[in-house]
Formats: sequence, C-alpha cells, structure tokens
Amino acid sequence: MNELKKLIVVFKAYLKDSARDKTALFLTFLFPLVFLLIFANVFTGGGYETTKIGIFLDTPDAEIVKRTLENTGAWELIPYESGSELRAALIDGKHEIGVIIEGNEIKLIYREGSPAIMGEVQNISMMVKTVLERLYNEVVEIVKVKKENYKAGRVVSTGRNFILAGVIAISILSNGMFSVISVFGAHKQFIKRLIASPVKPVIMMAGMTLTRFVISLIAAIFMLYLSHSMLAMVFDLSFAKFLVLAITSTLAMMALGVLFVSLFKTSKAASNAASIFMVIATFFAGVYFPITFLPKSLQTFASFIPVKYVAQGVRYTLGVEYMSEHAFWMMNVVFALSGIFLLVWASNVFFRPER
Repeated sequence: MNELKKLIVVFKAYLKDSARDKTALFLTFLFPLVFLLIFANVFTGGGYETTKIGIFLDTPDAEIVKRTLENTGAWELIPYESGSELRAALIDGKHEIGVIIEGNEIKLIYREGSPAIMGEVQNISMMVKTVLERLYNEVVEIVKVKKENYKAGRVVSTGRNFILAGVIAISILSNGMFSVISVFGAHKQFIKRLIASPVKPVIMMAGMTLTRFVISLIAAIFMLYLSHSMLAMVFDLSFAKFLVLAITSTLAMMALGVLFVSLFKTSKAASNAASIFMVIATFFAGVYFPITFLPKSLQTFASFIPVKYVAQGVRYTLGVEYMSEHAFWMMNVVFALSGIFLLVWASNVFFRPER
C-alpha cells in the first residue's frame, strides 16, 4: 500500500471517529451557531440607530423645541401629556431615559440600576442644552456635519459581519484544539490501534490534520450559508485566501491543542484548561466585540491570543476589514510553521510505539 492510500485510510478512520464525538461536533457546529444567532439579533446589521426617549414639553415654544430636537436625528422622541405620565412610563420600563423641559429648565429622568445608560444620559444632557441654547440665542449654523459610511474593506462592515468572523474563528479554534486533546488524551486505544498498523507517524498526523481541515471548512461554509440566507448578511468572500487561512489557522489551533496535552498530565485537565482558554479568547480576543472596548492592559494581553489574528484574517477574507497583503501572508506563514512544527513533534512523541 503506497503512502497516499495509507493517508486516505487514516483520514477515513479519523473522520469516522470524529463523527462519533458528539462533544466535538457540538463545539464545532452548534455552539458557534447559537452564538451567531444570539449576537446577530443584538446587532441590527449596521448603521446608526436612534435612541428612543420619552419627552414632556411645558414651554411656549414646545413645537419649535420638539422639531429642533427631532431635526438632530439623534433621538426618536415619544411625547407625553404630563411629567407624571412620563415618569410612570419609565417605571413601567417603556423607556430608560425621559426628558422634561419646563420653561428654561431641563430635567433628565432615568431608571437606576442601569450603569450602561449613564454615558447616554450625559450625552443627551449636553446635546439638549446645546440645541436649546442655539435655538433661544438665535445662533446661526455655520458648520454642517455630514455622515457618510466608510468602507474599511470591500463592503461596509456591520456588527453582524464582525460577529460572523468571530464565530468562524471560534469554530476553527474548537475544532482544532479540542480534537487534538480528544485524540491524544482520551482516545488512547484508538491511537494504539493506529500504531500497530504499518503507517508512519507523519502519515497518521497528516490524516488527522486533513480531517480537521475538512471539518473546519465545512463548518465555516455552513456558517456563511446560514448567515447569508437567514440573516441577510452581506460580504465579499475571497475564497482562495479564505481557503489558505482555514488550512493554516486549523494547523495553528491544533498546535494549541498539542501544547495543552503536553503541559497537563491528564486529558481531563488539558480539556478543562482548553475550555478556560476558549472563554478567555471569546471575550478578550476581539471575537464578539472590538478589543478597543477593553482597557489598554487587556488590549496588550489580547495581542498574545492567536484567535485574535484568526478573527482578523477571516474579516479580511470576507471583505469587511482592511489588512495589508504582507500582514495577511505573514500571519499565515507563522500559523503554518508553528502548526507543522508542533504537530510533527507530537506525531513522534504520541505515536511512538510502546516498548
């Protein structure tokens, strides 16, 4: 049997073994899909979304004030007949912020216990004050601000596109990392059967790598199809670059799995450590929200997490984020070299026949 036939046999064996691993399949397909559906419904698909605020006006120029505030485009005003009615609406949870303008006095009402809206309250306070001062002082507008969407990539980037790239990155991470931990840690009997066969360790590792790559590619295409058909996401896929990234990033994520298996004595400990790493990567590597939201210290920490670069690469191949050609190919070279080195090392260590 030549080496190619041996590789095909090993590939089929790993593929069947992977199909029986329900946990790995869940982490690769269903877990990222659940996150995609949850977070995609949080983000409306891009663009500026006006904030709804309740408002009560008790001023002779009520209509002019209302029209002036509406013309800013910053809010959707929900008028009320009295201040008490507005307060009741806030208590019932219809709005989080209310504005009462009585004469030249402005009152802002908001529900306590929601720190996330404090920044919005401050913005509304400053903007309402500025708008009313400009109106009553008859200030002539000499500077006009025009909003235009700027494409950082080939298409306009949206919150949903950002999430989609992160979901694919997490799918690649879980597929590569946990599969290595599962095979080298939990499936020792499966490895012993392969070692007893006349197959070189490198062929065994190549078969497993090919299996993980195929599964990663299927999972990624599955995510892209669902996001386009169900969520109407728009992206400009460069398939050739996406294919290269899928190969190299899968190698790199498998290499991470090798590191966890090497560092921990039992497969359970390695799996637990990998799960913790996956949680860290999810929230601190720019997977579901930009790392610019994080403090500077955590941004520096995120730069050491490989998943960050996988997500950036996916966004680049989808055309929603800019990346220089040099940076993209250098990233892939680093992924490939680190992955091949650690996987070849692992094949010589874990596939060594027992004496």
